[in-house]
Amino acid sequence: MIKRLLQNNILLSSSSFLSLLVNIFSIPIISRIYSPDDIGIFFSMQIISMIFIPLIGLRMEIIFGQDIKNNTLKSLFTTTVFSGFVLSIFLFTALLLSNFFIEKFLFLDYIIFIFSMTHLIIYFEFGLGLLNRLQMYKFIAYFAFFNILSQRLLQIGLGLFMEDKISAIFISYCLSNFLLVITMYTIIKKNSSFFNISSFNLNVFKNYYDHIFYRTSYTLANLLKDRFLLLIIITLFSARQAGLYGQAFTILSIPVIIFSYPLKTIITREFVKNKSEVVKIIMIIYDLLIFTILPLYIFIYFHSSFIFTNLLGSQWSQISNIINIMLTPMFILIFSSSLDRMYDVLNLQKWALIFEIFFGILAFFNS
Repeated sequence: MIKRLLQNNILLSSSSFLSLLVNIFSIPIISRIYSPDDIGIFFSMQIISMIFIPLIGLRMEIIFGQDIKNNTLKSLFTTTVFSGFVLSIFLFTALLLSNFFIEKFLFLDYIIFIFSMTHLIIYFEFGLGLLNRLQMYKFIAYFAFFNILSQRLLQIGLGLFMEDKISAIFISYCLSNFLLVITMYTIIKKNSSFFNISSFNLNVFKNYYDHIFYRTSYTLANLLKDRFLLLIIITLFSARQAGLYGQAFTILSIPVIIFSYPLKTIITREFVKNKSEVVKIIMIIYDLLIFTILPLYIFIYFHSSFIFTNLLGSQWSQISNIINIMLTPMFILIFSSSLDRMYDVLNLQKWALIFEIFFGILAFFNS
């Protein structure tokens, strides 16, 4: 059993490694196409999407990846998609109406992009959850890699030819997710009877109230630690400062996403039935990460000014100070991010929310 789990983790980690290479080679190009102001304005509007995603999708991709009855899953999927879409209409209508009171925000110019990106990301995550349930780890690896690859290529290509750089970033996210969602659901349909007609039934949520409330609240509380700070920076300082912070967070999030995602996938689908084997896999991976990533982070800390000025260009020279401040918490996040999925499979989402609020407040005031 542990051999099979290790093989699945290696498969997912291979995809993550390739994604890491894509980011390493693409970020220096992207940073020379887009200015800190472009990145800062995009990130400040992306926060709207990040707030709406858990409210609309209810983090149901986690439930979809678990071993539940097919009929329940079908009804849960149908109900989540339709109720979420209706809710999104009200949320975005409220967003439009708020523009009459807060005219200084630019989001009205990009409201269609924000709406499209929000839904496409939700459906992409739902698809990954369904593939996880079907134990189609090979396809999860493919889609995770091609999501990064297509986004980066589109950002570079569109950024070179489009004058509106912010629209170029939005289109790269939307187009990439749209193509992958269509492909993903076609594969799921061919390999299962999942998309047979299923009923819309709000009562199906009653067994998942704890997950919906605590996991959604947990995700929103998580914004307090990082993304919400962007709004404060862009409001009190400038889009450039927000761009520097946002790009620093993006760079340091790459190893967090890449190294924690394979473990999250395995934990979601396998932990309940194979606890001891999954724990062994976690220990093996953590040992490898400590002995490989920690020396790299120490090296980056002492040479960040030289590395990032040459890597990103002179307009990003101030980013090194921000990265040095964020290195330690982001290193810890590599390990804690994958383990937070334990709260879901053990139905302990309440404790996840409590800890997230506590650390979020701590991180916010320390910032």
